[in-house]
Amino acid sequence: MYDGEIKYLDEFIGRLQGVLEENNLLENTIIIFTADHGEEFYEHGKFTHIQVYNEVLKVPFILRAPSAKEKIEISQYVTTLDIMPTIMDFLNIPFSVPLRGRSLLPIIQNPSGEEMNLPIIAQQYEQNIPPIPFCQTIIKGRYKLILKKSSQELYDLDSDPKEMLNLNEKMKDISGKLSNELQKLLDDRQYIYKPIPLNLNLSEDKIQNLRSLGY
Repeated sequence: MYDGEIKYLDEFIGRLQGVLEENNLLENTIIIFTADHGEEFYEHGKFTHIQVYNEVLKVPFILRAPSAKEKIEISQYVTTLDIMPTIMDFLNIPFSVPLRGRSLLPIIQNPSGEEMNLPIIAQQYEQNIPPIPFCQTIIKGRYKLILKKSSQELYDLDSDPKEMLNLNEKMKDISGKLSNELQKLLDDRQYIYKPIPLNLNLSEDKIQNLRSLGY
């Protein structure tokens, strides 16, 4: 079934490319291929995408743009939060509000330049109203910290990319620094925007459907 879904998506990406070519739009279009999450197949005891291990966090990120002529591969960490500022940078659209993400255009233009080494953060929420995070993580350099309700885990992704050896008890100093940095990032008020009121009249069935999907 999983392979079938990949084949299905691949076919429709081909159709989209064909439409762009037929309308002479392909060479004037930015295309980004990515995903909102990966899938876990019991690598850490669970199925689908309800944890924050790398099988869930790591997603494809392939960008094609008319101004990016060479095929390059970027090895440093980036995040889906970087997509919007990257597109805006490609299109020379200024933005004045602070963004957690950053434009990847400097890395694309100079892939051998200095690494940004910015932290990657992610959260998993319970399906409550309002949602409550039950699992949080931060990746900085080679280390990754996972905070759960009653425990925490630290992994060295260079030597243990599959996240099997919890180093939290042996390296509590690193765990503490990462935990403090994560909390500081999450508490940064400049990234907490005022909500935009929406006048939506949803039926109870639609609300329940959205909740069942995790919204």
